[in-house]
Amino acid sequence: MATDQPGAAVDRRSITSGLANHPLVLLVLLAGVAALVRGFGISAHPMYDEAASWTFARLPWAAFCKVMWDYEGYMVLYYLLLRVWVHLGDSETVLRGLSLILGVATIPAIYDLGRRLYNPRTGLAAAALLSLHAFHVLWSQQARSYTLLCLLLVVSTSLLVSALRSQARTTWGAYVVVATLACYSHILAVPVLAAQWLWVAWLGTRAAFTTASWAGAVTALGALTLAAAPMMVFAILHDSGQEEWVPALTGGRLLNAVGWLAGGTGFASGTFPALLAGSLACCVLAGTFGFRSFAAFGPATLLLLGWLLLPPAILVAASLVKPILVNRYLVMCVPALVLLTGFAIDRLLAASRSTIRWCGVAGGLAMIALYAQAGAAQYREAASQTNPFREMTRYIVGHAQPGDAVIFFTPSAHLSFRYYARDEDSGRLPKIVFPDFGDAPSGAQPIPTATELRTATTDHSAVWLVLNLGSISFTAARRAAVPTIVSTLSERFAIGDQTRIEDFLVIRFVRL
Repeated sequence: MATDQPGAAVDRRSITSGLANHPLVLLVLLAGVAALVRGFGISAHPMYDEAASWTFARLPWAAFCKVMWDYEGYMVLYYLLLRVWVHLGDSETVLRGLSLILGVATIPAIYDLGRRLYNPRTGLAAAALLSLHAFHVLWSQQARSYTLLCLLLVVSTSLLVSALRSQARTTWGAYVVVATLACYSHILAVPVLAAQWLWVAWLGTRAAFTTASWAGAVTALGALTLAAAPMMVFAILHDSGQEEWVPALTGGRLLNAVGWLAGGTGFASGTFPALLAGSLACCVLAGTFGFRSFAAFGPATLLLLGWLLLPPAILVAASLVKPILVNRYLVMCVPALVLLTGFAIDRLLAASRSTIRWCGVAGGLAMIALYAQAGAAQYREAASQTNPFREMTRYIVGHAQPGDAVIFFTPSAHLSFRYYARDEDSGRLPKIVFPDFGDAPSGAQPIPTATELRTATTDHSAVWLVLNLGSISFTAARRAAVPTIVSTLSERFAIGDQTRIEDFLVIRFVRL
């Protein structure tokens, strides 16, 4: 069995566990479980942010490039993949199938990383935990880029470990390619890649890096920096308010995000305290009985701790200036968490005392049971909810008259309307006059001015105003804009009727 000692990343014997026969059957079973868990209830969630993915995947190339460069380039790789995938169909199940496949593919990938860093048993434990992790399952059921990001980060870390061991140019080249793709799948890859290279720098001060080792690492870092530079340029030059909807950071919101990362469904969920206690118990027991000295934690564990802790620390620090921390941004840290937990379970199983080994078995089974419980709670919640986006669309389509106009505030709700109205007769649909993105609709969130509203509604006898109250409540500017919108429309129109559909308030204005 390999040990996790300092300098392991540059020593073949301490990086790989070297099993001749991979536990293929167990991996296939775990992948099957992951697929079933992620496929069950995959169509239950409403299409909100995912409606943006559907919209961009179907745009003509010129409009697609414009939207990517102006506003949506943070996930350009995922949108490119979805442009191909959408040819299979555009139902919720089909659209989300890409994320499901990427999520399932992460199961063997994380096993491979676990065996490279520690041993095959750690890899299997991590794969088992990830297959049921409620947070990862949730984003494997969403037509967004987060499972692609997780997969690429896991594979890039495996390649980095392999490159440090072998110093092969092809392996370094593969690492640069995969790490670059991770950057273009989501800009959130950057903090994890930063943690990787801080670890490499630490290894360089602790291990016997040869001239070839330094040359390979420096060349790879330079190539990665150049390849990722366009994304960095986009982030600097195209801050168009993409994160303006994020509420201010509070202790409660931070704890809720940590609750999701731990494998529950938020801080308030009943499973969060048990999940946190279980993880800590496994780690404490492993630290007490499974390690002979602090040095046994070694480079592999420090790499995973950096991956787990540095990105949230960056997001929290940045949110003190401008709020950017939302729950889903921590999904990139889930692989590090399950690998650390898997390693703690492995250390218990490897202990000399049978009592401690049984603690390892009990701990592993308890964590799997808690993850399964959290996932079941997530399914029940999704199944019990209605779909306000679909109901809002049906209501407007069923009551609109030819020549009506519709205004969406916040503007991103128009993307869900477009999705759920995709099969309707276009003659029955009111014209979307705000937001007006022409032939390149995006998820931008402008606030309409009185002049824009007057101009947009001049030629219409009736106007539907759709207020997304939940989204409006996030910022004071949006809340302040609602009375202005209503008073401006009231100059020419009278309120005919209004209907509340969960967080949507739908108001029909008729010409005076």
